[in-house]
Amino acid sequence: MDNEYYATYTLDKVVIHIVSPPQKSKDEVKKCLYQYHSAFLCWWNTLSMEECLKINKSPELNQADKY
Repeated sequence: MDNEYYATYTLDKVVIHIVSPPQKSKDEVKKCLYQYHSAFLCWWNTLSMEECLKINKSPELNQADKY
């Protein structure tokens, strides 16, 4: 885990957990988060941003409307 960083952001009372390798900047992570205000787990080391956002829309990972 020492080659990854773990960040938690809170947007609209939804907690979002991101695991990202160092080659992805925190700005890139925040950009993804602010575009999609919902809860999701995104593994940036295996997924592109497009793949991440597709997964974000899947019902089992998108918990936003439960809050």
